[in-house]
Amino acid sequence: MNNITVDKEGKKVDIIFNRDFYYLDIIKEGIDDFKEVCDSSISNEEGINISLHPKDEGDLNTLGYEFSNYLLSLMKERLLNQNGRN
Repeated sequence: MNNITVDKEGKKVDIIFNRDFYYLDIIKEGIDDFKEVCDSSISNEEGINISLHPKDEGDLNTLGYEFSNYLLSLMKERLLNQNGRN
């Protein structure tokens, strides 16, 4: 489960990912894929902490969930490819 916090005043979304479930390289790939949409930062404190700062006015409430869902799709794709399925 992810911990998603929306900071409307700071215009950012903070997400804490469980490092036992999410692969760090997948998170970095997601950050790279989202670079057109938002700036981001990553740190390893109590989990893998991500801050997303949208480049345009957008719905902060959905950004964190969209990013999390995207990471899950990347993980699913990797697992399917490892098992020889597409």
